[in-house]
Amino acid sequence: MRNTLKADLLFFIMVLIHLGAVTFFTVLSIRKISVEYSTNQSLLLSQLLILIPVGIYLLITKTNPFKLIRFKKIDVATIFMVILLTFLIMPLITFINSVSMLFSNNNVLTLTNELTGNSFLLNLLLMAVIPAISEEFVFRGILFHTYRKSSVLYGVVISGIVFGLMHLNFNQFSYAFVLGIVFALLIEATGSIYSTMIAHFFINGNSVVIMALSNKVWGGLEQSSQQLQSQLTPKYLIMIAGVYGIIAVGTTALAIGVYIWIGKHCKRENHLRAVFMIRKGEDKFILRKAISIPLIVSIVLCLSYMVLSEVVQANYNENVEIEQDVEDIENTLSIEL
Repeated sequence: MRNTLKADLLFFIMVLIHLGAVTFFTVLSIRKISVEYSTNQSLLLSQLLILIPVGIYLLITKTNPFKLIRFKKIDVATIFMVILLTFLIMPLITFINSVSMLFSNNNVLTLTNELTGNSFLLNLLLMAVIPAISEEFVFRGILFHTYRKSSVLYGVVISGIVFGLMHLNFNQFSYAFVLGIVFALLIEATGSIYSTMIAHFFINGNSVVIMALSNKVWGGLEQSSQQLQSQLTPKYLIMIAGVYGIIAVGTTALAIGVYIWIGKHCKRENHLRAVFMIRKGEDKFILRKAISIPLIVSIVLCLSYMVLSEVVQANYNENVEIEQDVEDIENTLSIEL
């Protein structure tokens, strides 16, 4: 399990660096020390915070990423079917997102408001191109290909968990975890990380396109986001979850069919059958031996931060509502007087 421990230590370092950066900027904010940085710079910094420790890890362990990660070329038919599969699982992701929003805050809407001043191509670069390359290189590249050495299925699940946790909020964790599993399985079906880079780009790029269209339709995304925020009541979210849940049943079934086609087309159907077989004897995978202390500590740190963030956000929202109520009363009194 030595390779698994290496991946756990890398993830632990990534978590410490992320939380350290968050703590640093929080302390500066509390001390009222102004640090001017744009949302664009923040997005780039978030990518650097995962790439830098991975780069150091590769140097220290003398790991050649081109030998570890499968950069196999894929044909046009496979690319098309990967995009189709990604499109078909999007209703499932929307369903999970809407359900999670019943219990957690959605930080993506706030982010889109702050990106309205960018051009379409810049947003596509920041939100789709760079994350598709860097995040896939780290999570489906280094981490998944390291974890899968002990067990492919364990690698699929644990790489999905760490991918979700690194978003550091419950809303994004819910669907990032599922996407992490789908992406890892996609690598097993195609034998190439290029397939997940394409899928990742398609999902994030779709959000950029919707953001641009919303900006055109409403004449300003900030106004449309405010309207969306006011509509995101529990009843509305339950309705959206119900509609997309029904749609997701059919589209997910079709996605499974597309996945089987991809495996056959890439001549990896026998490999996929072996992946889902339970090994016995000396090669049997033992979960207890795979899970390490660094991994457990990392998960606890991430979950603790996520809970704390939800509590802080809930208190902030409550204060905003109180201030709004007071303002409404003052306005009412002034009108009556």
